[in-house]
Amino acid sequence: MVVSPLGAVGAATATTVLAYLALAVIAYLVYRLATLWFDRPIGVVAALLVLTRVPFLSNDLRGFVDLPYIALVLGGLLVETRRPRAGWPVLAFLVPAGLLRPEAWLFSFAYLAYLLLERNPERRGWALRRRPGTDRWQVAAWVALAACAPVLWTLFDWITTAEPLYSLTATRDTVQILERHTGLVELFTYSPHQLVQTTGEAGLLAAAAGICLAFAFLRRRALVPLVGLILAAAAFAVLASAGLAIISRYMMLAGALLCVFCAVALLGWRLLEPEQAVWRRRWQVGAAVLLLAFLVSAPRQERGIAR
Repeated sequence: MVVSPLGAVGAATATTVLAYLALAVIAYLVYRLATLWFDRPIGVVAALLVLTRVPFLSNDLRGFVDLPYIALVLGGLLVETRRPRAGWPVLAFLVPAGLLRPEAWLFSFAYLAYLLLERNPERRGWALRRRPGTDRWQVAAWVALAACAPVLWTLFDWITTAEPLYSLTATRDTVQILERHTGLVELFTYSPHQLVQTTGEAGLLAAAAGICLAFAFLRRRALVPLVGLILAAAAFAVLASAGLAIISRYMMLAGALLCVFCAVALLGWRLLEPEQAVWRRRWQVGAAVLLLAFLVSAPRQERGIAR
């Protein structure tokens, strides 16, 4: 709707330009987030990893909406990182993201629950209660923002096709016609292969190591990116279970966050305390092995980029 006045060729060109700009924004946001969570060298490495992953470049060339969607979600994550429980500014990023991809609906409602609820210290376990001090008009505004994207999406489908769930049913039909992998079983059997397509073998190995090491030694720093990664994985799992295709394009948000943990695996040893000298040396050895794995896989990565 925005670029259609430019005509068929002009609109296609403008869409591609927007995708290129979105990729640049994604790289910058990954750099900023990794810098805030960890430090600047880790941010630089994480951004470089994003810019050299084949799915990001391939989908960017084809102008898919996934690139601006990822940029919007990472923008909201940056706001939340800089100002915890920021509220409406984060939801404002997730509204246009939710008009591009429905996974952002889950993020909006999860964030809304985070704003409104807290652990009840008066009860055992993980009992929740409404967070004190939340104004009812403020709560109403948050709920309206969180519901905005799914309501507008459903209304658009209803008005244009007379079927409120047209996007879901039409996509399911396309998945069946193209014989795509989908469903709960293939979520566990086929998703790892697609995740490798997103990050590369060395990248996935480094990301797994980075997640374990960050959780063990840098837990406070890693809390926000770990939660973001869990939500991205949960959203993908919901769509796959609902009958949508299991393809690497839908994993790119998780892939961007995994690039941060790749960089942590390579450089996170620098953030250990002096009294953790033994683990620092062990981490350095592991980082050297992972760097070697990246160097070995570099020719294949270069061929993918060239294609």
